[in-house]
Amino acid sequence: MRLLFAGTPAPAAVALRALAADHDVVGVITMPDARGKRGRTLHPSPVATAADELGIPVYKTATLKDEATAQWVADHNADAVAVVAYGALVPATAFELVRYGWINLHFSLLPSFRGAAPVQRSIEAGADQMGVSVFVIDAGLDTGPVLGSQVIDVPERATTGEALDILAEQGATFFSDVLRRYANGEITPELQREDGISHAAQLSPAEGQITWSLDAETIDRKIRAFTPDPGAWTVTSEGLRVKVLAASPTGAIEGDEPGAFTLIDGQLVVACGDGALTLESIAPAGKKPMSGDAWLRGYRGEQRFEDRS
Repeated sequence: MRLLFAGTPAPAAVALRALAADHDVVGVITMPDARGKRGRTLHPSPVATAADELGIPVYKTATLKDEATAQWVADHNADAVAVVAYGALVPATAFELVRYGWINLHFSLLPSFRGAAPVQRSIEAGADQMGVSVFVIDAGLDTGPVLGSQVIDVPERATTGEALDILAEQGATFFSDVLRRYANGEITPELQREDGISHAAQLSPAEGQITWSLDAETIDRKIRAFTPDPGAWTVTSEGLRVKVLAASPTGAIEGDEPGAFTLIDGQLVVACGDGALTLESIAPAGKKPMSGDAWLRGYRGEQRFEDRS
C-alpha cells in the first residue's frame, strides 16, 4: 500500500519503521521540533528522526486543518494515511484526500479507553486485558469503524512506559498486516460496539498527587499509570515534594494513619487506607533518584506524607 504516515512520539516511530519495511511510505507528517524537558534546544520528534534515517520526506505541522497541509497530502497521491499518536485531530475535510482514509493504530481494545491516554487509564483502572485496535478515523474521538483488534500480553505490574514498549512493538506488526489485508479486500470495517465504551482523558501533573487514604492496590496502579510521565508524587508534612518512581503493595502497618511512613526490614513503607506500599525508588525535589530507605535515613522531619499539594 502507498502510505503517508502521521505520528510524533517514540511508539509511533516503531510503527513507522514497521510500515516502511512492508509498504511504500512516501511521506511523514509530524509535530514541529520541540524543546526537551531541560534546556532551550529544539529537538525533532522521534518520528521525524526515524523518517530521516529511512530517507522519507518529512512535513512538520502542528495542525492538519490548513490548506497547505491538505495540498501536501493530496500531492503525494497516497492510498491511505496511517496515524499513530500524531497529536492533533484529523479534520473531516481531510478524509477524502486519500482513497482508504486515515487509519489509526490505537493502544486499547476499542470501544474501551477512547482518547489520548488509553494505556495510562487502562493501568489505572486495572483493566483485565490490554491490546491495540486499528480503525478508520471519522468525525468522533476514536469512534470510527474497526478493521481489527488484538489482545497483547502485558506483565501484570507493568508501568505505562513498559506497557507502551510492548504494545508499540507488537501493535506495529499487527497494524502493517491489517493495512495489507484491508487493501486486498480481505477486511470489512465493523462499527464499534455500543457497550463497553469508556474514555481515557489526558493525564495532568496535578492528578499525579497520591491520596494515601486510598487502598494500596489503587495507589500502586496510579503510580504505574503515571510512570514515567507525568509522574506520581506526594509531599511530606514539611512540604517537601517527592516523586515516586517505583513501589509495590505490602502488608499493613499496624496502627498507623494513611501517609505515615517508617523503615521496615530495610525498606521505606507507607501506610495506606487499606494495606501499605513499599517505596522502592523515589526522587525528592531537586535530587536524583534514590532508594526509599536511603532517603529516609537522611530525612529528619515528621515521618508522614500529606494529601495536599
